[in-house]
Amino acid sequence: MIMEKLTRDNTPPLGVTPKFVLEARRFNELKEAIGRFTAANWPIPSEIIFEYNAMANRLPKAETENRPAE
Repeated sequence: MIMEKLTRDNTPPLGVTPKFVLEARRFNELKEAIGRFTAANWPIPSEIIFEYNAMANRLPKAETENRPAE
């Protein structure tokens, strides 16, 4: 049945969002949160800093360019 459907439509069903896309989005959210805390002159929660630093070390350089100073 599934193979008949794939053959008939010639396209597979939609899968999941790739992990690298989710991580890039999360990294951008962390950068934005750091900016909001900085603009409001509030201390940045250590959880955000730890997660940001961990992702900055793990993600490819192209995805982490123009990041705020650590």
